[in-house]
Parts: sequence; C-alpha cells; structure tokens
Amino acid sequence: MNDALNAKIMPLHNFKLHYYTLGNPSNPSLVLIHPAFGDHQCFVQQIEMFAKYYYVILLDLPGHGRSQPSQSLIGIERTPEYVAAILQAENQPQAHVLGVSLGSLIAQEFGYRYPALVKSLIVVGGYSIFGDQRAIMRAQRKEMLKWIFLVIFSMERFRRYVARTSVLYPAGQSLFYQRMQHFSRSSFRLMSKLNQLMHPNQTAPKHPLLILVGEHDQAVIVQAGREWQQRQPSAAHQLLPNAGHCANMDNPELFNQLVLDFLHQAQ
Repeated sequence: MNDALNAKIMPLHNFKLHYYTLGNPSNPSLVLIHPAFGDHQCFVQQIEMFAKYYYVILLDLPGHGRSQPSQSLIGIERTPEYVAAILQAENQPQAHVLGVSLGSLIAQEFGYRYPALVKSLIVVGGYSIFGDQRAIMRAQRKEMLKWIFLVIFSMERFRRYVARTSVLYPAGQSLFYQRMQHFSRSSFRLMSKLNQLMHPNQTAPKHPLLILVGEHDQAVIVQAGREWQQRQPSAAHQLLPNAGHCANMDNPELFNQLVLDFLHQAQ
C-alpha cells in the first residue's frame, strides 16, 4: 500500500470523513473516487504516477474504508458536498474528477451540483446518470439480489464474489478483496438513496469527458458506453483490452497512460 499518502480527516455531520492527498498542491488537482465496497487504495497502481503531475485527492466513501459514520442519515448520496468541502479545505478552486463504477456516478453528480468546480470528468465502468437508463437499472437490481442473498449468509462469500466479478485477474481480485474488509452489513444502509443520483429528465453539464470501459465488463455497461459517446460526440471513449469492470486494477499501465493523455489535453 502507499505509505506516502497524507492522511487527513474532514469532520462532517458528526462523523469523520477520511481523505488522503499526494503531490504538489500548486499542480492541478485530481480527485479519485473508488468503486462500491472498496476504499481509496483501489487506486494504489495510479496514485504515485498521477501525483507526478497532479495534486491527487482520494477519499473513503461513507461506510467504506475508515469513513464509518455512526448515523444512518449520512448517506453516500451526499458525497458530492463532501468533495466540495475537501476542495475548499485544500484551497483547490477546481479539480479533474475520476470515478470507478459507483464512484463514476458520484463524479457525475458532483459535476451536476458543482459544475464550476469541475475541469473534466473521467468515468470508468459506469454509465450516464442522465437520460433513460432503465435497462441498466434492471441489470443492477438483478445483481443486487445476488448481493443480498450472499450478505445474509456470509460477508466472506459476498466479498469474494464481488472481487471475482469486478476484477478480471487474480492480483487485482486479491487487492479488491483486501480493500473490502471495512465494508460491513451495516454499511449497506448508507447506500439506500443512490437513486437520488439519477436525473432522467436533466441534461449533463458540458465538461470534457472521457468514458473508459473494460472490454470484459458486463455487456450492458459496454453498450452503455458506446451509446453515451454517440449521444455526446465530444466525449472521448475507449474500450480497454484485458480489463474488466474495475479497469484501473486490471490494466493499470494502459489505463494510466490513457488518463494522463486525456488530462493533459483537458488542461
């Protein structure tokens, strides 16, 4: 794990949100938002590379990692306001924002609520929170039923199932499994209002956008990425070979290069 990170705490609503920074604060900032069930170390293969050029900011989502609220009112849907508070605390007027899976939905919601704070968006293994996404919602509900069944009987089986289906290769699966250890049954209550992140009747803000999808991700996510780019031709779209849902863990070298190329162009 990355021991060079500066660990920090943001007191919010009677709980402590844990976040981390690395790099020169005078560089453009880059916020990394991890997938559901993991924590900030899901980006362990990106942090040092990105910190050479950007002021990297990571966080543990509520109910994940070390950010463990004691009140059920602190939901993940409020993360965008927490990211805004972190940027203010770090004296960063704007940021590039990258999110993986659930993190990609939060990144988009942050751009929707705080458009002036966003330089660009990078969506990994995600889909647009704008427009009709009923096909994806149906697929997600089906997957969530599997999660619930597994969680009822064994968190261990749940963690191993999610790691196996989210990451293609054993090394990445092992990393994801390790980063899931702080996610508990009680953490699920913080995810009850994720539908608030969806805006079927709204239009997305016009930020520079990169859509990254692992070629071995679910077919519905791969298709959603293609359709998104067709609806928004100005967006860059890339299908990553040798990668699954969490493409940054499966093919980090290519992932890092694609992200850096995009960010350098989006300055």
